[in-house]
Amino acid sequence: NPYYAQAFLMSRHFVDYVMQDAYGVKMPRADANKCNDCAFPLPPIKEQERIVRALQGILPLFSNL
Repeated sequence: NPYYAQAFLMSRHFVDYVMQDAYGVKMPRADANKCNDCAFPLPPIKEQERIVRALQGILPLFSNL
């Protein structure tokens, strides 16, 4: 599910992980090897869809804050 993958890649866990070795000041770049080494949790497709639905229900609430 591409929306599940996007949610993981935008998660605090992934961002913090790759930023540990990011380089560049104005536009930090992540090391490709570091990104490739990150464990990617891949639940069954039905669970991915459930997670995406839950996020789609919750995330709009944050844009109102």
